[in-house]
Amino acid sequence: MDDLDGGGGQDRLLRDLAALDRAGTGLLALVARAAEEGPDRAWPWQAQAALARLLWHVYRAEEAFAAWAVFALDAPAEAPAPAVDDRFVLWRERIDRITAAAGLATVHRRCPHPLDPEDEAVSVDAVTDLALVCAAVEASTPALRRFERLRLPFDLDHLAFLAVVGPWRARGAAAATAALAWLQAVRSEEDPW
Repeated sequence: MDDLDGGGGQDRLLRDLAALDRAGTGLLALVARAAEEGPDRAWPWQAQAALARLLWHVYRAEEAFAAWAVFALDAPAEAPAPAVDDRFVLWRERIDRITAAAGLATVHRRCPHPLDPEDEAVSVDAVTDLALVCAAVEASTPALRRFERLRLPFDLDHLAFLAVVGPWRARGAAAATAALAWLQAVRSEEDPW
């Protein structure tokens, strides 16, 4: 069990943030390679595995932050949602090329509020979700790379929340979950069993 007094808890948070960085870098490399070279038949499976791994590390980092922040100095209450910027547009173009080359239908139906029986399903584009995930990874990467140099709990606290956990909670995690559902549907369509 990790020590949550700020010492071992801080080490756990740093380990989980480093693992999140590696998972995000892996996803971006997978998408970039498929955009340049064209996707192979296994791309939906590879993307689903990379997204699942990324989400796992997002939730582990969030859990480690929550456990550590109890002992840290005044954690901020909420983080601003990351702005949609040029990163999103670039990743959207790349993912559009991948899904077009793979012949994947990206428009699908999703119920925005699944617990509301009156809610109607709406058409959404999976490319948007995947591009939001890639943009969130790319936006948080500089902060993740700075964690190795941090030693003061105050800096770690604010940087972890404002640059990584908060933006992922605000936008990236929901988009990754939606993209995972779409990839599962794509895989189910192609599954011969």
